[in-house]
Amino acid sequence: MSLVVRRATMDDLPAMVAVREALRFGANRRGGFLLGTDRAGLEALIGAAQVLVLCGPEVGGMAVTLGDAAVRASSLWARRAQVAWRGFDPTRLEHGRVAYFDQLAVLPHLQGTGAAALLASTAVRQLLEAGTTDLFATTVRVPVENPAAWRLLERIGARRVGLIAEQHPDIGALVSDLFHAAADDIAMGLLRWQRRGAHDPQKE
Repeated sequence: MSLVVRRATMDDLPAMVAVREALRFGANRRGGFLLGTDRAGLEALIGAAQVLVLCGPEVGGMAVTLGDAAVRASSLWARRAQVAWRGFDPTRLEHGRVAYFDQLAVLPHLQGTGAAALLASTAVRQLLEAGTTDLFATTVRVPVENPAAWRLLERIGARRVGLIAEQHPDIGALVSDLFHAAADDIAMGLLRWQRRGAHDPQKE
């Protein structure tokens, strides 16, 4: 199967909503779940964030990342003092260029084919090209762990640096692990990934 990653357009909204529904919290799936946003939220993200879709030829996945300006205007940045930091000094972020990997979603029938690796590495590479110095991501820990992205995060050198608690409108009390990767570690991770043939489904 030939897979292509490209920037999302408004025409992709129905397919993106379908991906979200297939992976929503509580849905029957092989691995991982997506909290994400509704159609209106996805539409807003297409205009304000870096949103990529995976096509083969139909849309089978999406990646949403926020650049520095969007991160610093977000609720996550506003609540950074509430993060239970572990071995990480958040003051280093004041002078860097911060990014946040908000969503990574691939339909169940494409999981294990290398599709997630292609989508994630493309998104991260674009962030590096934009000058990102620090990349963050979160994965749910409570009420249930969501380990689907752990392997990909490990490959780009990300490590757990804290916990963040919040109230989710659909789930209630939510605690997430906060991951961080510095630009140099990401670049080395991508290089190792490329050498290992990360986009070859047989090596995924």
